[in-house]
Amino acid sequence: MARSSRLRKLYPDDLGEKLRNYGYLASDPLRSDEEDQRLRSLKAELEAAGVEFDWEPVAREVAE
Repeated sequence: MARSSRLRKLYPDDLGEKLRNYGYLASDPLRSDEEDQRLRSLKAELEAAGVEFDWEPVAREVAE
């Protein structure tokens, strides 16, 4: 197995990207309905991959 192949498996870019997106959406109280649905989908995908969360997304606020 080539070194770059092993490195890709050690650092799963796709999972990291999903976690980054989740964190961004989870911390945005003004996220849209579409973004909130994406947040829920990402959380389900991440949990299925074994990621455990010790925080909850911030509550949504209504934009004025």
